[in-house]
Amino acid sequence: MVSDVASQHVVLDASTTHSKVLDSGTASQITSYSSDTAIRPTP
Repeated sequence: MVSDVASQHVVLDASTTHSKVLDSGTASQITSYSSDTAIRPTP
């Protein structure tokens, strides 16, 4: 069993455009390399 391993929930590369991300991870678990992505972390 593996626990307490840091991970990225969402990773968007620079070619991903006009995206909206709703994710249950924290803001630090979402990485976007695109400038026009709306990220909304949910509790």
